[in-house]
Amino acid sequence: MIIRPYIIFLFVLVLAGKLSASKTDSLIKEYTRQKDGLNKVYTAGRIISQFENNYDFVKSHAERFLADFKKTNNKYAETYIYYKLGSAAVEYSEYEEAKKNLQKAIVLSKELSNDSLTAVAHIRLGFTFYTIADYEAAIKTYLEGIDYASKAGKPRSISWGYNLLGLATYAKPNHDYKKALYYYFKAIEINNTINESHNSGMLLMRIGSVYTRLEDYSNATFFLDRALKLGDSLNQPVVQKWTLESLTVLYQKKGDYKKAIDVGKESLRFSLKFSEFPGIIISYRNIAENYFQLKDYKKATLAIDSSIYYSLKYGILQTLPNIYETKSSISEKTGLLNEALVYFKRASELKDSIFSVQNSKNINELEARFENNEKEKEIQFLNKEKETDNKIKNVLIIAFILALLSVALVIFILIKINTARKQMKLQKDIIEEKQKEILASIHYAKRIQKSLLPTEKYLERNLNR
Repeated sequence: MIIRPYIIFLFVLVLAGKLSASKTDSLIKEYTRQKDGLNKVYTAGRIISQFENNYDFVKSHAERFLADFKKTNNKYAETYIYYKLGSAAVEYSEYEEAKKNLQKAIVLSKELSNDSLTAVAHIRLGFTFYTIADYEAAIKTYLEGIDYASKAGKPRSISWGYNLLGLATYAKPNHDYKKALYYYFKAIEINNTINESHNSGMLLMRIGSVYTRLEDYSNATFFLDRALKLGDSLNQPVVQKWTLESLTVLYQKKGDYKKAIDVGKESLRFSLKFSEFPGIIISYRNIAENYFQLKDYKKATLAIDSSIYYSLKYGILQTLPNIYETKSSISEKTGLLNEALVYFKRASELKDSIFSVQNSKNINELEARFENNEKEKEIQFLNKEKETDNKIKNVLIIAFILALLSVALVIFILIKINTARKQMKLQKDIIEEKQKEILASIHYAKRIQKSLLPTEKYLERNLNR
């Protein structure tokens, strides 16, 4: 009996679904058993993060958790659930839901003065704005998130913010690739400082992508190879998928269109496996562009139509203008001139609607303000360092002066002692001299006495007469 591959595939899907449901049921039972506290809060968060189920399922459970925590007046738990629900909504492309819940999380976390949670909620909200191509709001929100993360002393969140800030700077219509590189390298520097270089896969991939745009293919290859090796060694599907996508673009830029298509299809398989819709959209677009270069317009049309379908279905707009332009070019080559004109106009209108000149000006002002703040912080740091150096110099000068004074004092004391010794020796010599003179006088007097006085024998002889 031959078992067909698709039957095995269906069996695996059913088994995976049962395992996922079993895991979710187990977590729900665990949540029910737990008393109100952090463990219960984080168990609720894990249930919300079970993305195998649909958003309605996630939302219904989140509403139950919110009701439970409101009864116990656990404000932190409410804030955390809104944050997790907003994050889940982004994964399901429910962007209005994501904005609503993340904004609630921000309001509540500010009331709690919880800078750490305020930071991550801002960064997640910024990514929501980025996904719907509202780059001005994305950059503004990222900067606010980085500021809160700095106040909270959370380097991991700061690195995450810089990573996504670089992505928004890279993706906005008036690209600033050098600034994007600045933000990416800043994030990598932070990761290395906190010994989390293993989390730098996406950063390495994005740096490689920027170098591709700058046509520095040597550096592009170097960083993309590093990213792919890191993703493979740590089994990080997201890093693997997006590095493959970046390699697709690199091969396309170098004119190796067949290789680009092969790598692009491999990247597409990752996105389809995990239902990662932005990745599916970009993979189809890149595959279409490479088929277009090979003049295989039939396959190019199938790929670009798939990209348009997913973009419209899930409201993912940031790449849609470029997708419409590709569709317009394919239609023109196949002789569908009216269709080509329609898609060209759609691309232009969409660009105007999602990114105006004013938006560009506002973003530049925001970035300039942020850079000024960064420079002010650096100046303050340098001033503190200078002040510390001056203090150290002053201490060294005082220590040197004290040392000189100590040496001078020692020399002075030694001179005094030496002078006293000389005086004592002189006095001793004088005394010894006087003693000698006295002894000499005594001896002299004795001699005179002996010469003048009669001897005992003389006296004895004269007395006996």
